[in-house]
Amino acid sequence: MDWVADTIDSFGRACGIFGLALDAEGLLCLSIEGDRVLTLRDLARAGGDEVLVIMQAAMPFPHGTAARAALSLADFRRSTGPAPQLAMEDDDLVATLRIPRNSFVHSSLEEAVDALLEFHRRAAQADGGRP
Repeated sequence: MDWVADTIDSFGRACGIFGLALDAEGLLCLSIEGDRVLTLRDLARAGGDEVLVIMQAAMPFPHGTAARAALSLADFRRSTGPAPQLAMEDDDLVATLRIPRNSFVHSSLEEAVDALLEFHRRAAQADGGRP
């Protein structure tokens, strides 16, 4: 088992999910806080040296205003933490943080998940959307 697998297993145990692991393609998806989807993607199988931590949540309405607020929050010049990469998938806002494999430990994963949860909360509240 490598440290990425160890980190994911440790993260799962801390969340009460024993045996949490990536699938054969290096992917793991979990529903968290009701309507959010957390995805972990190890890019090693594709020749990369990072693990993607991705959080997907419904985009508040109106989408245009909410999208502008999210882009503003993700601007590295204004960000108080790591600035995520953003995308839209249907009506969902997808925010991604990249962690180098050699820095992927339990604490860095928890920090990334917390940062993405906070980012989505702030993006939803920036225009008076739901928290």
